[in-house]
Amino acid sequence: MHIAQIGPVEVLEVAATPYVVHHSPKAIARGHGLEQIFCSLQLTGPHLIVQDGQERIRYPGELVVFDPRYPCTLV
Repeated sequence: MHIAQIGPVEVLEVAATPYVVHHSPKAIARGHGLEQIFCSLQLTGPHLIVQDGQERIRYPGELVVFDPRYPCTLV
């Protein structure tokens, strides 16, 4: 993972083998992500995001914005 700061914006680059991330109501209650918006650009392979009952499969070149104040799962 590479992290860079551009003014108030934090940019992360993640290269990983397949993984699952659950952003749970418990994590949200602890304040994780309260003042953030996630913007993600898919570079390779498909990626599934599930939030608020909606599923979105991303493909390389697609950009998605999601709200970390709500539970989500990234696959």
